[in-house]
Amino acid sequence: MAASLAAAGPNLQRRLLLRYASRPTSIQHFRAASSKSGKASLKPLVLEKPDKFRPPSHASRPRNAAPRAFPGPPLSKEELEAQKTKKYPHMMPPEGTFMHWFLTNRMLHAYISMSVLVFLAVFMLLAEFHSKNKFPELVPPKSIFFTSPLQYLSQYIHVYKLHTEALSAETAEKRRKQVEDARKRAEYRRVHGMENEGGLGGWTGLGEERPAVAGAHEGGDLEGEVEERRPKKPLRKWFGIW
Repeated sequence: MAASLAAAGPNLQRRLLLRYASRPTSIQHFRAASSKSGKASLKPLVLEKPDKFRPPSHASRPRNAAPRAFPGPPLSKEELEAQKTKKYPHMMPPEGTFMHWFLTNRMLHAYISMSVLVFLAVFMLLAEFHSKNKFPELVPPKSIFFTSPLQYLSQYIHVYKLHTEALSAETAEKRRKQVEDARKRAEYRRVHGMENEGGLGGWTGLGEERPAVAGAHEGGDLEGEVEERRPKKPLRKWFGIW
């Protein structure tokens, strides 16, 4: 072994000596590093306590950078312009098309909504007019509308005016009868000296006494005929409403 080392030369001997001399120190360094990593792994990781609750959707730092949909280089201006005019499935139509204008125009949607509301209101008025019309025989037939629409509309408006006038006269007659009935009650109470009795009884009829029920036979027992007034049970109300 010594003869072979002497034959190899001084350079090879020096290399071998350096390798054998540095081997124990490298083993010691490895052992120290492994012991440090083992001790560090046993300690629990402690996170910094936040000052307030922040959900994942609202981070503490503002996200100014635009999100990248794919891990690639940023798109050029030509590619971005081409994306605006490209039709994607299940997405809004691209800008500049008729469907995009139709779906995003606010004035058009307001006009459509108001038109539908006006149409429904007119339809309800006409349906009520046909169901409660006082003069159904005067309504012109629908076949005249295509031959002479002006005559049909004028006749229809005339019948509608007659119907509204008849309803107004009927309502006025009902009110006149109610006022006349109230006046007669007040006059009756004034003649019989009952003006100050019962408060508003002359107008509502609540102050008038009901006539007593006469017996079927004179001198008969009225116990079976007149029902005893039983006290009403107090109703149970929940939360003071029902």
